[in-house]
Amino acid sequence: MGAGHRSAIGTLVERTSRYVLLLHLPEGGTAEAVNTAMAEASSRLPAELGRSVT
Repeated sequence: MGAGHRSAIGTLVERTSRYVLLLHLPEGGTAEAVNTAMAEASSRLPAELGRSVT
């Protein structure tokens, strides 16, 4: 969480290669904001990496 809880950063980690994507969450870590950011970030991953993301 950022200063004053106004922003947040989420992470997606591919377990095999340890590839990390940072998710910018400017409106904070609400479930809706995280879901939207994860869907957007996941669409940029190659299909073979998407199977083991945590």
